[in-house]
Amino acid sequence: LTWIIHAENTTTIKNTSLNNYIIYPNPAFNQLTISSSFIGQKKYKIINYNGVIVGIGDLNSSQTQISLNALPEGIYYIVIYDDKTIFSEQLIIQR
Repeated sequence: LTWIIHAENTTTIKNTSLNNYIIYPNPAFNQLTISSSFIGQKKYKIINYNGVIVGIGDLNSSQTQISLNALPEGIYYIVIYDDKTIFSEQLIIQR
């Protein structure tokens, strides 16, 4: 499995919908929420700008809150996936 990540110069990103996913707020401060009407279990990864996985977990309900307190300010990617699909979105953490 190879990840190719392209970064763009961005100062703000509005709430994002990825095939029934809403990821907010973005930019985020201490907490990120993922809302979805999906059926079935999905997982998420948070990947830093260097490609290192810094967070991982399950999306077991229609709304999942993720603490970002342990992560420093910067540009990340949130990847939502299951056996058949992968979605990714840029995430900015601002303090």
